[in-house]
Parts: sequence; structure tokens; C-alpha cells
Amino acid sequence: MPGERRILTVDLGTTGPKVGLVSTQGELLAWEKEPTRLSLLPDGGAEQDPHEWWEAIRRATHRLLEGIPEARDRIVAIGCTGMWSTLVPVDREGAPLTPAILWMDARGAPEVEEMFGGFPSVAGYRLDRLILWIRLTGGIPGHSGKDSFAPLLYLRRRRPEIYRETWKLLEAKDYLNLRLTGRAAASYDFIACFGLTDNRNI
Repeated sequence: MPGERRILTVDLGTTGPKVGLVSTQGELLAWEKEPTRLSLLPDGGAEQDPHEWWEAIRRATHRLLEGIPEARDRIVAIGCTGMWSTLVPVDREGAPLTPAILWMDARGAPEVEEMFGGFPSVAGYRLDRLILWIRLTGGIPGHSGKDSFAPLLYLRRRRPEIYRETWKLLEAKDYLNLRLTGRAAASYDFIACFGLTDNRNI
């Protein structure tokens, strides 16, 4: 309806962001997509440039609003979501220190094995560590190295200079919200991917 309030939505996926215009009743009115590049690296690395995400979102948003210019003054909120287990280390100014380490990156798998392997073992986990993590968090990082905890270990052990300079380790969605608001924050659903919270007790 004319004059109705709108919500600008951003969904950041591996192939690029989708930007949509949604009514306050949840009806999708229009959307645009902008591709981003994916870098596949040796030893199972997978990275993207967070600056490229932001520029792609800007281009898609401009294209969307050029098609419906009357919507600009009706936008009352912006909502972001994105891929999980994608890590962006940022400095105190909120600038990325490295490309984002994507959910498909497996370079942290050896660090997970080193931290959690050993004898006696159950399903590849040293028994005492498995019991401790399940007792405290309800789970344990997977062997694949594709949980958020694995790239944290990868940075700490193999790129200590970056780890030392890091102010915050942000998920992709949280990086976008930092760019939008100037505040670093995380939601429970995304922080649970680090295995550092008790996912049985929200």
C-alpha cells in the first residue's frame, strides 16, 4: 500500500549478497543479487574479501532502490543474516585484518585434531575432553575444521601476528552489523557455532 513502511534485508551467501525490500507483514516486494568472488586456497582454504561483500551490498541496494525510489523514505529497519561459521578478524577500527575465513575452509582441522585427539578415544576425541566439552557446552567442534572454533585455532596457532592484532572475531553477519551500526555484537545462534556457550541453556 502507498506509504507503508518497509524493511531492507541483506542475506549474505557464499555466492554473494541478496538485498530485498520487505513489508512489515513479511511480504517480499523486490530483491537484487550481486556476485562476489571466492578464493580457494591450498590445504582446504576458502576465503572472501569482506570489503567486496560491502561493495556488493551497496551496488545491489542502489539498484534495488533505483527501481522503487519512493521506498527510500519508507525504510524503517535493516535486517542482516548470512552464512554461519565464517570468521572475520577485525582491528579496533573494525577493519578486517585478513580475508574472511569461510564456512567451507578446512585449514583448522589439524588444530582441532591436536586439541581434541588422543587416547583413550571415542569417535576420534580424547575421552576426558569429549566429556568436558559435552558437559559444559552440549557439543564439541567437528573434525572437519569447518566450525567457527577451527579458524580461531588456525589463526592463533598458524597466524599469531594476526591473532595478536585482532580486536574481535566476528561472524559474517556480525561484521555487516558492525559496518552498519559501529557496534560489535553477536546473536546467540551464531556465537553457538564457536562451541563456547551451553547450547542447551539459552
